Amino acid sequence: MSYLTIFFYLFLLFIANKILDKFLSMLNKEQLYTKLLSRKSLSTVPYGVFLNWCYIHLINENYTNLNIIDRTGGSTNPSIYGSVEGKPYYVWVIQKKLNNPATNEDDFDKVSLSEMQEIYGHIILKNITNSLIITTGDFSEEALEFSSSIPNCSISFLDGCTFTHKFMLSQGDVSVEL
Repeated sequence: MSYLTIFFYLFLLFIANKILDKFLSMLNKEQLYTKLLSRKSLSTVPYGVFLNWCYIHLINENYTNLNIIDRTGGSTNPSIYGSVEGKPYYVWVIQKKLNNPATNEDDFDKVSLSEMQEIYGHIILKNITNSLIITTGDFSEEALEFSSSIPNCSISFLDGCTFTHKFMLSQGDVSVEL
């Protein structure tokens, strides 16, 4: 096989890869623009894409001065810092996956008590008074009970169903490049 033939095949693979990449990105956007976004699709996209969708949602909810402060996806550190009506907010963005094996289409992992305790540790260290936790999954009963006992901090929760519903309603005819 000559170098020219090998180069030709590599070039064809490169073109096929570019076409496939464009097609897959159009499918992801199609889910968003046709209002078919589900928490299952949010749980399968890369964390950075989910983080961007959360960022856009916060803009739609009138958060200002938004800064992405952690792109790792762990529950220990807040992902986004911003403010609402002049009050500082820390936002945790936690991407949960469908349980394996899933008992049904809506069987997602939950934000656990231990994750909520890690968040509480960060709240104490930073003296945070307002926070929001967004997840593709659900919140365990223990985590919700624990969070209600945290003094001097207002914590809001957005589970996967509520988040996708609010996000789709807020988009309207706006095109968002992700």
